[in-house]
Amino acid sequence: MKSIITSLLLITSLNSSAMLCEIEGLSPFFSEKLTVEVSKDHSELRLNVDGNESIKKINSSAWDGHVAGIITADDLSIKFENHFGCFRNVELTGLIPGDFPRVGSIKFGNCRGGSTPDDLCLR
Repeated sequence: MKSIITSLLLITSLNSSAMLCEIEGLSPFFSEKLTVEVSKDHSELRLNVDGNESIKKINSSAWDGHVAGIITADDLSIKFENHFGCFRNVELTGLIPGDFPRVGSIKFGNCRGGSTPDDLCLR
């Protein structure tokens, strides 16, 4: 029970989102910017590709009680690690919408929104 409560505290934050990941630059999936946001209540995932937003209902999420977690939505999954309240090694896999939708994986270094303040995590 203690590990369940601890994991819930690590996943949630005081912000409106539990996880916010952004990456910029040219890639096969986007030309400017990709933003992924998981809602605080884990009910939806917002995906913004070059300004075009899509919202997906989260189907399930799992946490190993230690470091690793996964969140799934239609056509997408997000695998992540939560190191002491900092989201690291986040990987989005699935159908990436946009001008030319395609299946693939995108890796993010660090993401915002964990239980540790972002300025400490993003160093």
